[in-house]
Amino acid sequence: MLELVCDQGYGANGVPVDRSPYRNHGRAVDAPGVAGPGGGALSFPMAGSAVALGLGGPARPFAPLVALRVEALVRLPDAAAARYGVVVDGDSAFRLAVDDGAPTVAVLNAGGGLEQVRADPASAPDGRLHPLPLGRWVELVAEHDGAAHLRLFMDGALVAAKVTGPGHVAAVRGRGVTIGNAVGGGMPLGGALARLRLWRHDPAAMRREFLARPMTPELAACWEEIIRRVRAWMAADPAGAAALLDAVRAETDAFLRALRLRPEPAQDRLRHALAEVLAAWFAGEIGGRRMEQAYGAWRAALAEQGFSSALPEVALADPAPWVVRPPPPTLDAGCDPQLLRFLRIMARAAAPGGT
Repeated sequence: MLELVCDQGYGANGVPVDRSPYRNHGRAVDAPGVAGPGGGALSFPMAGSAVALGLGGPARPFAPLVALRVEALVRLPDAAAARYGVVVDGDSAFRLAVDDGAPTVAVLNAGGGLEQVRADPASAPDGRLHPLPLGRWVELVAEHDGAAHLRLFMDGALVAAKVTGPGHVAAVRGRGVTIGNAVGGGMPLGGALARLRLWRHDPAAMRREFLARPMTPELAACWEEIIRRVRAWMAADPAGAAALLDAVRAETDAFLRALRLRPEPAQDRLRHALAEVLAAWFAGEIGGRRMEQAYGAWRAALAEQGFSSALPEVALADPAPWVVRPPPPTLDAGCDPQLLRFLRIMARAAAPGGT
């Protein structure tokens, strides 16, 4: 699930105002307003022309990124303008640019590895060069799914793609995000930009989904106590807690990458099966027959794709394989019996021959 962290449009006065909840308003330097669709755009005529975002204040919406989507509406007037220019640059994390007439995107993964595609025969699905059309507005979309794929689209058509090595998109570092130029300057976009949107993996999605089940005041108080106990446990053994979380995260990352590498029809079947599990969860039917059937179908769909029973969700339900002291707090059976029944459904489905 992606979260919109920057949504800039440029009215007739060229002020870079962000309409996302993060309010990443920019500071334009030598970037005059010009005519554009929807009322206005920005141009970048000087070596130092740019819109600087910084890191967006305390929310730091560019760290972490994990996954990334960039949407930009650009117009380049001629071939000279298309020689090289940066649309947007995130310090040591990502860059969308035009290189020798064709769009290109590069990302660094969290381990420092570079992944890059350009709309040329080496990366285009049809083996052809796809130069950016000149003299008109063109929509560019670049995306990294955070697990296995880097893709580049132009006016809705896929023009470059590759299977990446393992690893998330790295977090943006201290110099922040620059629009219309490289971080540090010297590579201005040779035309105009009318819109820029940045998306990242939503780090709060799992928490919101967990809390989306119906809760009584008593159940909410129960979970407040559980969270207090978990925090006390983490404070008592931060190294052990970090080791447990790192192990679960590594399993989850490996699972998601394997999932993303499956053919699209298989991914669609798995998404449908998971949607049924979430529908039962959101309805509060988490420990009964509906969930048992939905979760069994989800596990069966995974088995069809060759996934074993050793999935991250099972590790989350039973942290016993990791030796941490003191041990993680356990649920009180009288506190959230529905969730305990759900965990039993998970355990039964994961057992050999389980459904």
